[in-house]
Amino acid sequence: FKQKTAYEIMPSLVGSEMCIRDRISSESNLDIFSKSKLDFILLDMEHGNYVQNIENAIRIVESNNCSPILRPPTFDSHFIQNALDFGIHGLIVPQIKSLEELNQYINNTVFPPKGIRGFNPFVRSASYGIKNDINNNNNEFALRSIILEHKDLLNKLDEISKIEFLDLVYIGAYDLSKSLNIDPTGNEMKKIIKEITEVLRKNNINVGAIVFNKEDFKELTNYGVNFIVYSVDSKIIASGIESFISDIEI
Repeated sequence: FKQKTAYEIMPSLVGSEMCIRDRISSESNLDIFSKSKLDFILLDMEHGNYVQNIENAIRIVESNNCSPILRPPTFDSHFIQNALDFGIHGLIVPQIKSLEELNQYINNTVFPPKGIRGFNPFVRSASYGIKNDINNNNNEFALRSIILEHKDLLNKLDEISKIEFLDLVYIGAYDLSKSLNIDPTGNEMKKIIKEITEVLRKNNINVGAIVFNKEDFKELTNYGVNFIVYSVDSKIIASGIESFISDIEI
């Protein structure tokens, strides 16, 4: 399996990518979902139970020619450093409330002199120092993204777009709706998503969002959203059972 760099992944996002947001820390679930013609699996440490065995989760997803993306609980350098050393393909980081915090997060992902990421040539991302093998222990490999979930960043989109190494902004509709005190699925939120997407895509920043059905998919991709997270594993499993029960009820 040849790993894909962020810059090889990005062009494929134009056609919109499907990604399962995996909250249930199950190796079998990871294996099943990553075999299902998806491009990404989003490993959720913020709301899910991925606290340990991130490295093994990365291996499972990669083995199925799928890219593991991590949502750490914060932009703390400890979580960022570990994930990058393990060889994660990308980061979607929450809890960013200011440009200062955004720059701090980016600095945690980049080696000196442009950042402060620690360097070790013997970690998994560097193939443990084995010669003639894949070495992704560099500034170019991983996708860097934030979750846009705080209202204070809405008037700073142009500034966000100019930050070096930032590849994608994921619109966290649920948390953003709380910050704005509006309905996360209502017309006002849809209008905000469309406006955010227009500004970011104009500035060559890729945009992500979650969908739960093909109608959502069509609407958001028409806005220009080009990184699609399809639902959550727990919801997918539960809705399948609910649908069957509903079909057989008399």
